[in-house]
Amino acid sequence: MAVGGKSLRFNSAEIDELLNLKYAGQRTFAVLSVLYPGLDLSKKFHEDHIFPKSRFTDKKLTEAGIPADKINDYLTTVNLLPNLQLLAGTANIEKQNSLPSAWIEAAFPSEDKRATYLAENDLDGLPLDLSDFMAFFEQRRQRIRTRLLAALATTPSIPEDEPST
Repeated sequence: MAVGGKSLRFNSAEIDELLNLKYAGQRTFAVLSVLYPGLDLSKKFHEDHIFPKSRFTDKKLTEAGIPADKINDYLTTVNLLPNLQLLAGTANIEKQNSLPSAWIEAAFPSEDKRATYLAENDLDGLPLDLSDFMAFFEQRRQRIRTRLLAALATTPSIPEDEPST
């Protein structure tokens, strides 16, 4: 790429832009596959909403006890990268619109397997319901940011216009 005059370096602003990728976007699947390289992509994977999109309507969020002044925050973030994961097609179909904690408990009955899945997919602190979604979203956003910085060999401490030493 460098020979062709294209840089493979990402600065902090570009990393932050990647964090705002949306469900089914042109680059979303590729970024998720970079974030979680252990997946066997020879199998069919879907972009999956960790917290199902079907639960993010004004009515359902109100019924879930989300304050009216927070509903727009939920609606704005549901389709963004920190609420997405790559999930095997059959698992995604089985999951349907289950809350993630219920699906994970059913899919991984062993505590060890459940803990491994949560750690490998940056799902630590996964809330049981929608009330703590925004806190989870922000925490996962930071973990994904750290993964992207590591995967893309970016040094966040050096502003774009300053030379590195």
